[in-house]
Amino acid sequence: IKELITTTTHKSIILQRRYINKSQSEILYGEFEKQIYTIENNIKFNIDLLSHQNNGYFPDMKNGREFIQNISKDKNVLNLFSYTCGFSLSATKGGCKNIFNVDMSKGALSKGRANHHLNNIDTHNVQFGPYNILKSFSRIKKYSPYDIIIIDPPTFQKGSFEVTKDYIKIIKRLESLASNKCTLLLCLNSPFLKADFLLDMIKENASSFVFEKRLKNVEEFVCEDEDKSLKNLVFQNF
Repeated sequence: IKELITTTTHKSIILQRRYINKSQSEILYGEFEKQIYTIENNIKFNIDLLSHQNNGYFPDMKNGREFIQNISKDKNVLNLFSYTCGFSLSATKGGCKNIFNVDMSKGALSKGRANHHLNNIDTHNVQFGPYNILKSFSRIKKYSPYDIIIIDPPTFQKGSFEVTKDYIKIIKRLESLASNKCTLLLCLNSPFLKADFLLDMIKENASSFVFEKRLKNVEEFVCEDEDKSLKNLVFQNF
């Protein structure tokens, strides 16, 4: 670290300790600006490098966000497990008619709203729902039918969501939320589950959706074993 500090051209170096129960961050070099952002496809994302383990931006999902931006023109969009609303930024930049962001974390949604303001996006057609998704299908259905549905859950969130047993509960509700030509983006970030986990669930529980393609992953995040990488699967409702 000493050698890095003496040779760096960066303004600051931050060490995040993720090997302990509660992540801790320490400024090793330089000064740190409290409000910083990163830019992806001309969209700004606020990032927080000191307060939390997750900084508010997931670079491995870049291709997924770009895909949504390219198909969102005049579409009604549902963004489940929206976190800080990265998909919402892409959809609104792509000209969506309306988007409903749902996440049980009010704090994450507040950061999502701030991300929209950072990009000078008018939020008159952007909805934020601080709900437990598994207990709020009647609220989620309020803005249906949806032309695009995005499901990007955590692998495990203590007390609220476990991908192996809870993902299917959402899949079973899809057909009641979707428009006739709905595009579905299913995301799975567990290295222990294969793409077949999603394919089989759709086939058995939402058969009107037909598999279309798997999005390519960002090169820096590709594993030698493809099924250990992020899985973004696109389906089309017919």
